Amino acid sequence: MNALEAQKTFLLLLASLAILCVVVQSSLPLLIKRNLEHTLNHILQYTPGSRFIRGLRYLINGPKTVQDGYSKAGGKPFLIATPTNNHLLVSSPTHIEELVTAPSIQLSLHAVAKEMLQPKYTMRGFEWQDQRGVEGTGFVRALRSLLTAHLPQLLPKLQLIIRKGLRDEVAQYRRKDSGLNIARSDFADDQKAYCEAQNTPFLEAALRFPQDVIIAAELVRLMPNFLAPFVARLATQNHKSSKVMFDCLVPIVEQRLKCRSLNHKNSEKAPTSTFSLVDLCVFPEYFAPLREELEQNPLPVEGSTPRMDSFLKESMRYNSIDAITCRRKALDTFTFSGGYTVKVGDWACVPQQAMMHDPQYYENPAAFDGFRFLPKDGEKSGAKDMAQNENPNMFTTSSPNWLIWGSGKTVCPGRFYGAAIMRLIMAEVLQSYDCSLRDPKLPRTMTWRSSIVPREGVIMLFQKR
Repeated sequence: MNALEAQKTFLLLLASLAILCVVVQSSLPLLIKRNLEHTLNHILQYTPGSRFIRGLRYLINGPKTVQDGYSKAGGKPFLIATPTNNHLLVSSPTHIEELVTAPSIQLSLHAVAKEMLQPKYTMRGFEWQDQRGVEGTGFVRALRSLLTAHLPQLLPKLQLIIRKGLRDEVAQYRRKDSGLNIARSDFADDQKAYCEAQNTPFLEAALRFPQDVIIAAELVRLMPNFLAPFVARLATQNHKSSKVMFDCLVPIVEQRLKCRSLNHKNSEKAPTSTFSLVDLCVFPEYFAPLREELEQNPLPVEGSTPRMDSFLKESMRYNSIDAITCRRKALDTFTFSGGYTVKVGDWACVPQQAMMHDPQYYENPAAFDGFRFLPKDGEKSGAKDMAQNENPNMFTTSSPNWLIWGSGKTVCPGRFYGAAIMRLIMAEVLQSYDCSLRDPKLPRTMTWRSSIVPREGVIMLFQKR
């Protein structure tokens, strides 16, 4: 074996080890995962100074690491280690306000996204600055303004798309994850309606692209920098999905630009939706009251179905898809009141899952109460001061007390569209099907870093009404 072959073999070995680290969460049984975490805890007893080794615990079970830190901190900021940096988590109203209002030249959400997605390597060399500039203005305007303004006209069409997609998926029953099937059909038909790109190569590439980016980014973050380009190309099959999407979309963009020049006008698994459907299966007592509400409002819109909005909001609280939120990366040293400092390169975050299950903020937080956010006996909601706001039942509410959608200037611009899709999916299932879980005792979630997602293999059974 010559030197070049030896080098290639070495690189492949490193890449294989990184891939193994990424897939261990989904491929190993739960018992093995617990043994792995126990082994890491044993190692940590003898390597207290190694942040990287201590950070491995966060990879294997980030939500538990955050919860343990939150429970011990007693409301004060606390620090957790990850393999690449430290996270300072804050939970008091004062510190959260300081976090979301901090200047972007000090604490940057854009820099967090850049670190998480590694666009230089996963998006074919796309250059992403640490602070958002004018290049993001068009996306925000399209989501926050244009799309939201057209929702009333889009809802009837989206309802038909979801109805057809769900009917086709249930009939075919070709995939294991019904939640993923719903998202897949919605995405596919939506592309057909708005960009006329209904062809198998494009759809497959569009569905594969976000998965490729996330997996490749995780590998890159775990590998030395000099291996990043090689690992990214390997994980994305030399950026195959993005190339297919580019080749398909360029003619469409060119056509629209041509129409504009002639003055011719007007011419993602979705884990949150999946969790809400799973909750419907686990708590079937909500079928009747939710269906009764839909009899009066068959096409749910903002404010027309308060029971459904409360159910969806409680599902988001009960099944947080991420243990932390409001991530900011320190581009310059930042100090919170009380003297808590975030060093350059470290993150400041909010432990949202732990706060959503804190009895200080929610009565009986370990229980699922689908109507928790409905007004009860003259009170604003079933939540305590933490979640009270001017209209606590509004599903799309964003405030310092409800950070699911983000907060401040970086609040999710597409939340109204996302909420509309979730309502339509829930309404179609309620009106047309009875559903249940094949094995209710099967573990329903898996974790990686701070993310909490539906576990593959959880089967939802649909019976036509």
